[in-house]
Amino acid sequence: MAAMEDRQDQKPTTEEPAITATETSLEELKEMLVDIQTNISNILLENMSVRNELVELTTTVGEQKLEIAYLKNSQTKITKQCADAEYELAAARKRVNEQQDEIYELYELQDRMEQYTRKNSLEIHGVPESAYSTTEEIILKLAEVLEVSISPQEISRKLKRKGNKPITVKFANHKIKRNIYK
Repeated sequence: MAAMEDRQDQKPTTEEPAITATETSLEELKEMLVDIQTNISNILLENMSVRNELVELTTTVGEQKLEIAYLKNSQTKITKQCADAEYELAAARKRVNEQQDEIYELYELQDRMEQYTRKNSLEIHGVPESAYSTTEEIILKLAEVLEVSISPQEISRKLKRKGNKPITVKFANHKIKRNIYK
């Protein structure tokens, strides 16, 4: 038995390194497999994390696309409103310019009309109120002194102001005014 044990001890010594090498390689393979499984597990976790981030990014991109579409639509509306406002402003400016021209023409017309009405009018200064009882009376006396013949019908209008203010007389004809001036 001892001889057998010696043989087994001898045999394994030649085969022992092979078994030990096999067992070692199996242990190494087992460790590698465990490492690979750990790495795969980590990669799967990272993959899930990346997937979740991708889903969030996809959602965010979708929301941003909607927001961009809304902003484009808003910009289009605002651009249209701006163009409409510019058109209205141009029309308003044109109306204002036309009205300014019309106002200028009306002032010119008013001035010509006032000149025409002043053509027949005469303003008399420095006549004291106590010198006459009616404005017609003083005008007729003044015409008599100036040797101009005037009838009361030729006096169109007479304005007497209170106090020692001028008397404004409008004659029916501008020739009468001219005769008084001469």
